[in-house]
Amino acid sequence: MKITFYTILLTLSFPLLGGASETVFQTITLQSALDDLLFQSDGVSELDTSFQFVLGTFANSFIPDSENTSLWNSNWRTFSMGQKGAFFPPLFTSEADILTDGSSSEDPGAYDFSGQSAWLWVYNSQDIQSAGTEWFLGRADNWDFPTIPPDHDPDCDDCPENFPLQLALSDLINTDVPVWGGQSGIIGSGFYDISSDDFTIQTYKVIPEPGTWMLVFIAFGGFGFSLLIRRKGDKS
Repeated sequence: MKITFYTILLTLSFPLLGGASETVFQTITLQSALDDLLFQSDGVSELDTSFQFVLGTFANSFIPDSENTSLWNSNWRTFSMGQKGAFFPPLFTSEADILTDGSSSEDPGAYDFSGQSAWLWVYNSQDIQSAGTEWFLGRADNWDFPTIPPDHDPDCDDCPENFPLQLALSDLINTDVPVWGGQSGIIGSGFYDISSDDFTIQTYKVIPEPGTWMLVFIAFGGFGFSLLIRRKGDKS
């Protein structure tokens, strides 16, 4: 058999020409709006390009709360990631395709997102030991990754699953309490200086400033001192 350049090229290209084993099921986009107010914990600084806006879910039936933050990263699965634009309009967009095996086009075959709860995790770092780390973690009650039907027809023009799925921060309502951070005056866990009902979302510090710890110490110290004085008064 005579091996030519074209034979080698065809052999190398065959997997590509055959197409991926999984195809696009639906495009999922999470984007901010022009009138969204996105602020840091100081209540003055807007979220900038140092913050990642990450859409994903937690594996292993993990339920995030303020007591298990050290386990968030190991259980987190990223579907798509975006940043706030540096130029006008200063929006963020996080977008990827969910494939027919339930995985993300950002990392095909890595994890099956189908039917899982969708979360938005906004952070400038995932290091929980850093004083500058700020997070927002929350979701709307209707944020779920779609379940892939076994009889899915990608050529169906009238099938709603073949249209892009658009998520928005306006989906968040007053019953959607963030696990960390704040949204529209609804306060979750974390530490902040100034909050406002006008903020669409606000990241909170993971570690409080030293001054905050001092205020707590003074408050508890004063409370303990008052109890000591009261006890001495009772004995007299």
